[in-house]
Amino acid sequence: MNKRQMKKKQGKYLPILPDEFNLLTMTEEEWKRAEADFKAYREKYAFRKRYKDLKSDSKNGKILLYSYPIGAKKSAFMKELQDVGLSQGDVKPITIVQKLSDVNDFYQ
Repeated sequence: MNKRQMKKKQGKYLPILPDEFNLLTMTEEEWKRAEADFKAYREKYAFRKRYKDLKSDSKNGKILLYSYPIGAKKSAFMKELQDVGLSQGDVKPITIVQKLSDVNDFYQ
């Protein structure tokens, strides 16, 4: 594929809004794997073979959303937090009610 064909093909993709927060928690290998997954997602769902299809989808406001997978560090941290929360056993919730007059009395 020559440069002209590649440039023309790049114009046939719908816009994708990725959620890039999870990239901050990834190692370099995970980041490369996530980038390859994003490219595969883009090829599968955002590519339109004909400009007519691209134009009609763009006119209808079709925008794709993509969320990167969670990194190993973040998933381990979330698992640790979940284990701490579950180790307490059966804890009954406590409901606290505060009146507005109590707050006003405190600040006066």
